[in-house]
Amino acid sequence: MNRRSFIIQTTGAISLVVLQIRTTGQTTAPSRETRVDIGSPSDFPANSVTDRFAARDGILVAHQSGRVYAMTSICTHRKGSIELTEGRLQCASHGSVFDITGRRVAGPAKDALVRYAISLDSRGKLVVDKSCTFDESAWNDAASFFAVSTDKS
Repeated sequence: MNRRSFIIQTTGAISLVVLQIRTTGQTTAPSRETRVDIGSPSDFPANSVTDRFAARDGILVAHQSGRVYAMTSICTHRKGSIELTEGRLQCASHGSVFDITGRRVAGPAKDALVRYAISLDSRGKLVVDKSCTFDESAWNDAASFFAVSTDKS
């Protein structure tokens, strides 16, 4: 093999490695801010999930069964990014699927998505505290969700 062939083959191999890294679904590190203002409770319609904060803050926000909660947008399997596709949460790396609550539905992930503490501040804004996490066994802890009032009076 001559030098030119070696350089062409090496450049090709490096390009393939870079392409593979870019397409695995791995995220860049989300913001290191531990407290994130996500807006008003009314910004999150019932029976919905949003990935509006996923890229910047690593947070998915859902409103289900009268509760607004925030969960990680990083898969519990191998830290791939969770993408919202047609109302379901799917890991871009290895295909694990999670429902709107963050429970694992399919794929190699074994655990549900971690939830973060969420509360209402004095301005009426929801604030997510990523320094306080809840695994599935603690999802009924009052700090892991914000109860949305259904009172219309």
